[in-house]
Amino acid sequence: MLPPKTLRPVPDMASDPLEEWHLEPTHPDWAGGLRESWQPGEISALARLNAFFEGGVAGYAGDRDRPDRRGTSGLSLHLRFGEISPRQVWHAARFAAAERPALAGDVDKYLSGWRELCRHLVFDAPDLALRNLQPSFDAFPWQTTRHLSRGNPANWQWVAGADAALPEFAQLPTGLIHQPWRAAPLELKGAGVELGTTYPGPIIDHRAGRERALKAYAKVRAM
Repeated sequence: MLPPKTLRPVPDMASDPLEEWHLEPTHPDWAGGLRESWQPGEISALARLNAFFEGGVAGYAGDRDRPDRRGTSGLSLHLRFGEISPRQVWHAARFAAAERPALAGDVDKYLSGWRELCRHLVFDAPDLALRNLQPSFDAFPWQTTRHLSRGNPANWQWVAGADAALPEFAQLPTGLIHQPWRAAPLELKGAGVELGTTYPGPIIDHRAGRERALKAYAKVRAM
């Protein structure tokens, strides 16, 4: 059978305005702040994609680790809800690198695939949030650490740190941001930091905790 010479348009179909579905929360309206940074829908997703590869991707390799900068694409929610596909993002990234070779390093870092890696990890291990991906970690000698390794199975090391983006540390010297308790009293006062009041003190001694964790890890590896 030969294909038709022309394609007839689909007849008009009845449709509802999306707003009439009342999909957004109202009581309580937990999405109030989210609306300021994310507009649902494919049109918004494509606009954000184009804006990112027209300029935002420059410097991504370093800026992605800086929460005080707009160094990421902001496409995560659009990908999560299927408003744009990983294939679209991949091709857009490759086109951007081909048109501007100077962006190749940033584009390659962007396409390193952490998000899709995590997605496939969950596909292969649906209970990943409830168990250790590495079974030998089940034998870790204290319960809290086992909970941490299960509760943050893929990305906790990227989000569990402090940064200059914290307003409490804005005036502290860079070398003290991750250990404000080592600052001199005058440095703390000058930065407006009062440990135990404006910012909590350390829960444990980091050096002692590190040694304890390394010894426990060595025991696990030896099993």
